[in-house]
Amino acid sequence: EGAFAYFGIASWAPWRTAATLDAFAFYLDTNNDATPELLFFNTRMGETDVFTTAVVSLRSSDPFANVDLQLINNVAGNKDTAKMHSNIMMLPLSIGALAHPVDIYGTQLEPFISEGKTTISYWVEAYSGVTLVDVIGHPRVPLRVDLVAPPLTAFDTGANMPTQSVAGKTLKVTMDPATAGDNPRLLLLHHLNTLARKAQVIPVTRVVPAS
Repeated sequence: EGAFAYFGIASWAPWRTAATLDAFAFYLDTNNDATPELLFFNTRMGETDVFTTAVVSLRSSDPFANVDLQLINNVAGNKDTAKMHSNIMMLPLSIGALAHPVDIYGTQLEPFISEGKTTISYWVEAYSGVTLVDVIGHPRVPLRVDLVAPPLTAFDTGANMPTQSVAGKTLKVTMDPATAGDNPRLLLLHHLNTLARKAQVIPVTRVVPAS
């Protein structure tokens, strides 16, 4: 119930704020029929600088029902993750909210994912104002991920999501060879680095233990 999937964004140029002026729209096709059931995007609370993700239903049975709301970068404003004038962000998605969705009125909705059916298709559109500036994936050629068993997972030695990048700190990376492909890579986001050094893609080498 408390599990999350995390989607990382690294843009070519910096934005002024983490929402409104620049938007990233994830279309989530939870039953893999080339039609999205959910829209997942970055936004803000009213006119404040509290930046959040939001998930709304695109199904005809519960159109635009609010399914989930999380803080961008998984932290509030009391911890600096450079949400202003940055080019990276991390968008959390509650897996429990997709498995047991409830709208803002407390009405239980039909689940978007269920046990054994957690692999979704998705594609992403990037907007500057109202102008579409980039697209990754397509309904007929989407990206795919198993929300509960991604190809790569990375945790620190305490089995927590890494929060600090310091010399000598190591990550435990778990890989599923069946889905990781021939060139598995891990995306690291360094929120407080300079703009040119915020996003880092690291090749992951498979190590076969000696018998």
